[in-house]
Amino acid sequence: MAFRVTHQISSECDVTVEQLGKGHVRIRITERDKDISEPTDFEIEGVPLHIAEACAICASILSNIDSLNEESS
Repeated sequence: MAFRVTHQISSECDVTVEQLGKGHVRIRITERDKDISEPTDFEIEGVPLHIAEACAICASILSNIDSLNEESS
């Protein structure tokens, strides 16, 4: 069953990785800011390689977001 969830991240986060079995991990992302009334706290589970690829693509896009915005203007 697939579904879509959106999480708002507005502060620095702690990230933990737990190996659940061979070829399966759980990643937990939790906002650090204690002043936020409902800090974001979520988990991703799956195959490490596929999670790493998705995160690498996101990191690449986010690290170049300013130049991408300039190109689309």
